[in-house]
Amino acid sequence: MTMELKHEKNQTVHDAVKQYAGRDHSDRIFQLPFLHIAADTSDVMVATDPKAENNFSWYNTGLENKAKNEKEYPAAKI
Repeated sequence: MTMELKHEKNQTVHDAVKQYAGRDHSDRIFQLPFLHIAADTSDVMVATDPKAENNFSWYNTGLENKAKNEKEYPAAKI
C-alpha cells in the first residue's frame, strides 16, 4: 500500500488526493500496491486506482470523529 499523509494545519485529505491523481502513475511504486490511502489528522480516503480524484472513497463514512477531550485525536467507536 502507499500513503499520502497530511496535517490539517497546512493541507487536508483533499490535497493528498489531488497529489495522488497528479503523480506519474507509470512509476513502479504505483504498479505494485493494491491500496492507496490519503489521510489527514481526521479524515481518510482510499482507492485501488489513484489515477483520478473521483476514484477515492471516504473510508470513515458515518463515524463521528470526536475526541473525548481537546488534547486527544478524534476516534470513533465501532
